[in-house]
Amino acid sequence: MKILTPLFLLCIGGAQLLLMAQPSPEVHPDRSLTFRFQAPAARQVSLTFQGKTLPMEKNEQGMWTIKVDPVEPELYGYSFSVDGVRVLDPRNPDMKPGVVGSNSQVDVPANPPLSFQERPVAHGSVAIRTYRSSALGITRRLYIYTPPDYDTDTRSRYPTLYLLHGSGDTEATWTMTGRANFTMDNLLAEGKARPAVIVMPFGHTRSNSGLGGGGGGTEAALGEFEKDLIADVIPFVESHYRVYKDRDNRALAGLSMGGRQTLTVGLSHPELFSWLGGFSAGLGADPEAAFSKLIADPQKTNKAYHLIWIGCGKQDRLIEPNNKLTALMKQQGIHHTYHVTEGAHNWNLWRGYLNEFLPLLFKKS
Repeated sequence: MKILTPLFLLCIGGAQLLLMAQPSPEVHPDRSLTFRFQAPAARQVSLTFQGKTLPMEKNEQGMWTIKVDPVEPELYGYSFSVDGVRVLDPRNPDMKPGVVGSNSQVDVPANPPLSFQERPVAHGSVAIRTYRSSALGITRRLYIYTPPDYDTDTRSRYPTLYLLHGSGDTEATWTMTGRANFTMDNLLAEGKARPAVIVMPFGHTRSNSGLGGGGGGTEAALGEFEKDLIADVIPFVESHYRVYKDRDNRALAGLSMGGRQTLTVGLSHPELFSWLGGFSAGLGADPEAAFSKLIADPQKTNKAYHLIWIGCGKQDRLIEPNNKLTALMKQQGIHHTYHVTEGAHNWNLWRGYLNEFLPLLFKKS
């Protein structure tokens, strides 16, 4: 039996420390990126980044690496393929959660930081809460943001934004990838938004697992979500948090699937919500038919809502349905804001929309 000398053990320990000291991804000062994956026995490892699959190279220690050219400041998703098997980056805990699959992600900072990037300001808290959904017969989770002064200013009450995710996402995605908490922190620090509680529920139901395309577009799924939100989520929040309980202090907003849920549920319940925001809303093939009854009384609608805000990117695959809905609303004389920007159906767009939407909420007339 061989006896390992202290010097040999020191070399092994040094090699392990060296491997641990090599982060993945590493963001360089010029915003180029180095990705690393330790897999000595792997025959082939590649990186999927920005829609491209890039082969990686292995060194003598079994470390696969690749360096990509500088990118613009943003939050990017990526994954590895190891001998044909898709895996996340084990060196990076930052990830975008999903009901089907997740991605690792890397935040490339800007100077000064972008609207959603962490800054040296007072930070709110994000709690993970569970509640019993009587509408669905199961226990579900909520991510709930409270502003920085919530725990110290115990006499104040706050308005509430119910913020909905897209198809395939989870209740965690608006925090982990949308960075809604940092966005609100930064706006509050600049005095641009009114402090509010942000509630991020799970949008999928029994009729909508998130496994297929189209998300929450079925009537059954929309109905189940509506019952869960109204019968269980809102009562839970209003019994556990110091929030106002009137329609003037409730907002509903969401992206893609959550955008359709927002406009369908929100326009059906003017007694509950008076601020609505649809980001790249998935409106189905015939939005005129789906929403004509909800906006059939322009005078009543205009009186009920302080804000109906709809945003979509010019390159978004859902731009045409959004164009049709807003054209119908304009024809009917429904007051609304239609914000068309450059951009496709992705988080780069929705993080920006949230930053524009939050300062508009809960303004006292």
